Amino acid sequence: MKSHTIHSTLIAVLMVVLPCTAVNGQSSTNHTFTRGKFWTVISESVPHPPIWLASYPGYFEAPSNWFNTLSYWAGDVDGTQQVTAGFPGFNIVNHTQVKNYNFTESLTEAEEYSFETVTSVDPSGSSVPVIPLTVSRKRMVWSLPKYDDFIIQREVITNESSVQVTNWYYSVAYGINISLGIPYGVTFDDEYLWDPGFGNFRMEQGNFVFYDDTSMPPNQAPVAYDISPGDQTGDRGDPGNITIQNSIDRRLYSPQLFTDNIVYVTPNKHGETTVYQGIFHRILNENPGAPDEEFWQPTNMDPTYVFTRMTAQQARMSWRDANADGGTLDGNQYERRPSFNLGIGPYDIAPGESVELIRVVALGEMDRNVSELGGLNATQNYLSQGLANLKANWQAALDIVDGFRRTGNWNEGISAFPPPTVGDAPFASNDDELQVDLYVDIEQGTQGFELMWTAVPPNYRDPITGTNDFAGYKVYRSESRIEGPWIEAADLTRAEAEGLTAGGKVTFRLPAEPGIPYRHWVTSYDLDGNESGFTAYTFHALAAKPAPSNDLSEVLVIPNPFRQVSGLADPSEEKRISFLNIPGQCTIRIFTVAGELVRTIEHNDGFGEEAWGSAMHGDYLLTRFFQNVQPGVYIYHIESHVQGHEGESSIGKFMIVK
Repeated sequence: MKSHTIHSTLIAVLMVVLPCTAVNGQSSTNHTFTRGKFWTVISESVPHPPIWLASYPGYFEAPSNWFNTLSYWAGDVDGTQQVTAGFPGFNIVNHTQVKNYNFTESLTEAEEYSFETVTSVDPSGSSVPVIPLTVSRKRMVWSLPKYDDFIIQREVITNESSVQVTNWYYSVAYGINISLGIPYGVTFDDEYLWDPGFGNFRMEQGNFVFYDDTSMPPNQAPVAYDISPGDQTGDRGDPGNITIQNSIDRRLYSPQLFTDNIVYVTPNKHGETTVYQGIFHRILNENPGAPDEEFWQPTNMDPTYVFTRMTAQQARMSWRDANADGGTLDGNQYERRPSFNLGIGPYDIAPGESVELIRVVALGEMDRNVSELGGLNATQNYLSQGLANLKANWQAALDIVDGFRRTGNWNEGISAFPPPTVGDAPFASNDDELQVDLYVDIEQGTQGFELMWTAVPPNYRDPITGTNDFAGYKVYRSESRIEGPWIEAADLTRAEAEGLTAGGKVTFRLPAEPGIPYRHWVTSYDLDGNESGFTAYTFHALAAKPAPSNDLSEVLVIPNPFRQVSGLADPSEEKRISFLNIPGQCTIRIFTVAGELVRTIEHNDGFGEEAWGSAMHGDYLLTRFFQNVQPGVYIYHIESHVQGHEGESSIGKFMIVK
């Protein structure tokens, strides 16, 4: 049963966070963290607390979810009960974001961090703060592989006035949605467990962990699936193929596990480091059948109602154990669409005194190369393996917090530093992306990709050892998705790379068979095998192309016939049809058997292949009017524009079967 501590002298008022709203005339500002695996856009349009747009693993246009938050901040000021609420109850100043990539600006700060100062103001227009406290907030992320799955947030709340603030409480709650981007609809499938193995620097140990499980809508029978692995494990982890026969999209869409806790806090007025942790149904009254205790209604301003939710303590057990326990409301099906609350208090804060808290928001998952392949191996093991990974990530965050608390250095707790990353994530407002172009070597009879990335500087020194322990680069490629599976394609030693380096850039040719779209990722590594993080990769897949051919009798259409899908591993390439052995410059016209022009494709890149559309432009197998083509037989006409071969042409046919 959720337990509560009631103080009749406290009045708390809800602060509702709404997007795209200016604060006291300020323009909306966002912090965008793209350095680690956990990407977030933290909107400061309402500064306390913000709303988070989060994705994991993060990349441009990754499936994401708003963590819409609501908060309470209340206390007695000079003997008078006071409350302050967001907007326009707070003002934000000194809002700054710093990109300390590869620790080039500071060896004591995170690789990417933001900081700001938040104060309360009187919504009526008075310059006197409602509660005279100032919040200094800092958020931090890293790209180092052991430390790239979490955000650390530190807040210092200081009384800079001349009056006492007593019985001060702080609370923040937000909705959780693990399932993102899945191709079918599921609800009430976010489950939680309680694990005392998650440590912190407080008295009570343990975290609630949220993960995707089987959909269990209230008053409905669970959905049954006939396609493996759904016939055995349901929609646990959200396999992409369980609603479509013969689908190649077998990946788990929701293998992630999520946890959040305050790992350090100043003892409260009772000398306790209590953190309130409550799990509710979603913040708004979305399902009127749920018990009243499970709602968090922003419109209900009754002090007792608000405070009982602000200080709720969830039973420290899993959803399944709570569901089987008839003595508690916890574990009902409405909590499978959860919101989560963290709170602290009460505090008496004298002038000049401060309250400090450090919070960790972390994620974990099983090996992404396994979850991307899907199947029973993934659905039966993603929870146990993901939990082990999440615990390792949590411990890494605790090591960083411990190092900071001992020395004031945010990197003191890092056990090993890999060499610098060799590029930045694509479309992340940076200018150091991995470059990949096509090449053909006619003499050698090969084709493939020419990659160019930023070289590790010759004067690089490991921050711990003080030596240049850079050993080489690794090149990976994926024929499926940005998430993987990633396969190592090349290993360049430091000596080999030196011969390919000019002007601070490494240029490397990677041979490949034509017609298979790949994404590429490059890391650096040191003598101990420590690799840099997942930052230097390509967003769009690119297929190697063969040398051009002026012998139009060799033209091929691949695949022919086209039977529903291309057979390529990347779902975004499932409609790809290619024309091979074509001239380097030519026009491809596609007609119906009745002679109606369907599509005209101008080919002029000098290579011997051209696809009917692209995943980048979303026009695979689309007509010139951007409509889907119908099944049937089609005629192609290829006209050469190569000097000396102008006007030469070839006619052939291919079939589309759907």
